[in-house]
Amino acid sequence: MFDGEPPLRAGQIWMTGAYHVSREEMVGFARQWDPLPIHLEAPPGESPFADVIASGLLSLAVFQRLVAVEVYGSLPIVAARGLRSVRFLQPVYPDDELTARVEVVGVAPPSRGRREVEVAGTLLRGGSAVMTVAVDLVMAHTMPESDI
Repeated sequence: MFDGEPPLRAGQIWMTGAYHVSREEMVGFARQWDPLPIHLEAPPGESPFADVIASGLLSLAVFQRLVAVEVYGSLPIVAARGLRSVRFLQPVYPDDELTARVEVVGVAPPSRGRREVEVAGTLLRGGSAVMTVAVDLVMAHTMPESDI
């Protein structure tokens, strides 16, 4: 889309590199933004999980970081219109290595120099989904309509 990039099409997929989630990052985030016992250093037996788990909001932030740097930065994104859904499928534990997958689900026809693009995102640990998100993006329309 920028510098001669081909237009977006439904079915396009991007995969990102990995992000390491440390215990310190998880607990620090939880202290400030989501101070529930399952996200803090809960004493053994006081959590239904084997260890402290990341806040879902941290998982969403990790996804955003990965795709903002490795995918969205090369696209003419104006803004996100909204999140259609966010699902936390599995807990994220200290020292997990997470990657992200983004797939274009739909591209609306351009209107007033902009177009809406729906993407489906997945945050993965070792190929297994830990979170899914559907995002509606607004992008600048930079190509002739015949290319859409």
